[in-house]
Amino acid sequence: MQHIARALGLAFFISATLTGAERAVAAPPPASAGTVRSVWTLDTQSCEAGGANAFNRHPNEREVQQTGRLEVPEIGYALSIPELPWVDESVVKVRLDDRSRGLSDHYLLLSEEEFGVPYGAIVVSPMPEGMRSREHALAAAQAYERGIDKAQAPGVRFAAVAGPYGDAVEMLVPDRVGSNCFPTSAFVTAPSADGLRTFGISRFAFHDGDLLEFSLVVELPADLTEGEQVERARALMDGFWQALVPIDRRP
Repeated sequence: MQHIARALGLAFFISATLTGAERAVAAPPPASAGTVRSVWTLDTQSCEAGGANAFNRHPNEREVQQTGRLEVPEIGYALSIPELPWVDESVVKVRLDDRSRGLSDHYLLLSEEEFGVPYGAIVVSPMPEGMRSREHALAAAQAYERGIDKAQAPGVRFAAVAGPYGDAVEMLVPDRVGSNCFPTSAFVTAPSADGLRTFGISRFAFHDGDLLEFSLVVELPADLTEGEQVERARALMDGFWQALVPIDRRP
């Protein structure tokens, strides 16, 4: 996925004005910690369907299981593992310094199975010199997402929101499901099944030179109206993006 460089270039020319009305997101209490089954370090991450990932037990697995909190001082953030209504236990995976997009991307991934695709992800991407502003970072994120969509996911829309890291961008993707290299890979969608519909929601924020992407695939009753589904997805995301907090960064 080498298109991020073009997205970064486009950011200088893309207006920061976003479709949809601005939403001010009230700050709810941080999400309570969910149950952690295992924690892994990803040594490789395949973006191909059926591709294999190489991973090892994370050295702080027991601490994360006991506290529900994963500290990643290498990138200067800590994540409280969220408690979500459809998830019994979370498998946490950490992939640092992934260069597949031409940047140094750091992935914090949540799935229900060790070999399952993620239902949630946070990606921390330090921005290059000349791009370390909120306007440029958020415009680059929107340009990149439009590039990987390739018209395969109808109904994708963006809106301006505000949250724990200030002004941000929200992206809604109806019927999105988890996939390899989620959330930075091309969108994968699936129709409703067993009375449930999936809904992808992502928010892009900026903090201390980093572009932050928060993404969830939310399971919702299919008989809700789309407006009700959107509001439930937003309520879950309002807690999820408060689960990441800055800490002292150290090598």
